[in-house]
Amino acid sequence: MSNYYEYNCTRLFVIGENVLRQMKRIAAGNGKRYLFVTYCGPITNDVVAQIKESFDKPISETEFPHDNRHGIRIGLNTDLPKPDLDKIPYELKFLDYEGRQSSKKYALELVREIKEFNADCVFAVGGGKCLDMVRSATVYLDMLERPNVILVPTSCPAAAMSTAMGMEYDDEGGFAIGSHAMLHYPEAVIIDSAIMVKQPLRYFSAGVADGISSPLEIKHTLEYINEDKTHVIAMTQAEAAINIFLQDTKAAYDAMKRGEITPEFENVLACICHLPGALAASNTVYLSHVVEDMLNHIPESHKYLHGERVSFGVLCDYVAAGKDDEMLKILDVFHYINLPVTLDDFDLGGVSREVLLKAVGEATSLLFFCKRIFTPDEIVDIMYKTDKLVKAHLEL
Repeated sequence: MSNYYEYNCTRLFVIGENVLRQMKRIAAGNGKRYLFVTYCGPITNDVVAQIKESFDKPISETEFPHDNRHGIRIGLNTDLPKPDLDKIPYELKFLDYEGRQSSKKYALELVREIKEFNADCVFAVGGGKCLDMVRSATVYLDMLERPNVILVPTSCPAAAMSTAMGMEYDDEGGFAIGSHAMLHYPEAVIIDSAIMVKQPLRYFSAGVADGISSPLEIKHTLEYINEDKTHVIAMTQAEAAINIFLQDTKAAYDAMKRGEITPEFENVLACICHLPGALAASNTVYLSHVVEDMLNHIPESHKYLHGERVSFGVLCDYVAAGKDDEMLKILDVFHYINLPVTLDDFDLGGVSREVLLKAVGEATSLLFFCKRIFTPDEIVDIMYKTDKLVKAHLEL
C-alpha cells in the first residue's frame, strides 16, 4: 500500500525581535477589516501601541532589512508590479477581552462581535485563553467559511500556538470541557521575541514541557507500532525538536532570567510555538497528555498550568517506552527550569491509588487517540515507577 500523510502547518510563521512593528506588512493579504482581540495583562497598552504604530507608519520605516539569512514573503520578493501596501484602506478594531475565559459563553459573545464588525481577519493577541477563544469562536461562527485567523501569542505556557485546536473551559476557567478544531490551520502565527522574553519564567518552563511532549509522543507511538513509513520531514522535525530542547533549554532559561534574546532562547521558542502545530497531523498521543488529562481530573492539580501537568506526563512517557536513562536526561532539564517532577510536587504524594485510578477512568477522551492500549492499573504503576526513579535520581 502506498504511503499517505497530511502535513499541516500555518501559511506563515514569523519569529523575531520587535516584529509587532511590522504587523501591516506581515498581515497583508488577509483582507482590510481587522479585528484584534487582546488579553495581554499589564502589557496590553504597549502591545496595542506597537500594532497601531505599524499601520500608522510607512512600511519602509518598520520593515526588517532582509538578506539571504532571513525568509521573506513570496509575493513581496518580486521584480514585477505589486500592490502598494501603504495605500490599502485598513479598518482596525480592538477588543480588550481581559478576564474572560475560553468558554462557550464568551466564544459566542465574540462571534457576535465578529459578525457586527464584518471582520475579514481576527487576530488573537495574548496568552492561551485568548488564542483558544478566537479559534473556538470561528468554529461556532462557521467552520467552512470562517474569517482568516492570525495568532499573536504573548506568552507560551502551552505549545498549541500553531495548531487549529481551541480548548473550551467552564465559565470560571478551572476545568477543561473539550476542544474545538478549525478545519484549516491559522493563516499566520507571529512571535515577538522581545515580548516573549519578558513573560514569567514559569510560563516558559511549562511551554518547554508541552513543547517536547508532541514530538516525543509521535516518536514513541511510531516505535511502539513499529511503523517507519511516516513522512520523513515530520520525523526529522520531531527528532530535531527533542534534541533542541535537551541542548538549549537551560541556556534559554538563563537568558530569560537576564532578559536577553539569544539564539538558544529563540531556538527553544520556535520549537514551542511552531513545531507542535505541524506535528499534530499524527493525531496521536502517548502518555504525556494522557497523564496530564488524568491529573486535570484531580482538584489538587488545577492550580498548575497545563504544561506543568504535562511535565510529569513526559517523564512517564519515557518510562512507558522503556527509556529510563533518557528520562533522566530530560528530568535534569525539567528540574533546572523548576518544573514539577514528582507526585509530591503536585500535592498528590498522599493520594490513594484508588483516587488515581478513578481519575484515569475519567480521562478517557485522549486514551482514544493512544495507539498503545494502557489499562488504568498500568498507567498508575508507570506513574509510581516514574515518581520513584525521579526521587532516587534527585536524592529526595
